[in-house]
Amino acid sequence: MNRLFSSQTFTGRRKAGRINQALCAVSCVGAIACGTSDDETRPVPLCLAQAADATCTEVAYGIKNGTIAPTFNEIFTRTLQPRCGSNASCHAGSNAQHGLRLDDEATAYQNLMSDNAAGTTARVIPNDLNCGELIVRLETPNEPWTMPKGDHLEENLLCVIRHWIADGAQP
Repeated sequence: MNRLFSSQTFTGRRKAGRINQALCAVSCVGAIACGTSDDETRPVPLCLAQAADATCTEVAYGIKNGTIAPTFNEIFTRTLQPRCGSNASCHAGSNAQHGLRLDDEATAYQNLMSDNAAGTTARVIPNDLNCGELIVRLETPNEPWTMPKGDHLEENLLCVIRHWIADGAQP
């Protein structure tokens, strides 16, 4: 009986060890893809050195009657939710990084219009392409705090977001 119990206990420990290894691997991949607060050795600047350029004309979407006029709904459904707020992304669910949920449209808009988690700056400042955490993180490549993490949005997507902010960041 002891031999059977010992064998079952060893098998159970081996399974638990494998599960722990798998969980650790998933956590590590998530930390690399989404980054951790340790990655932000330099603080995120409050403003860009130079305002982002909203005279861009090549946009991925958002043209209304020949004018670039994206809506938040378009930005949410075509960029923010799929790139940043999907199930496997950094800004989804109750544990969204820095309290910024981008998996629900109303919540995403409310979060973007409020101060960042640290309370140091607004995430989006309507009509301001120089300051605001979103524009700073999106427009500054190759920094530990650049968003999306490990990537950079295509120019035609950045152009859409610039126009939305420059036009007042309406819901």
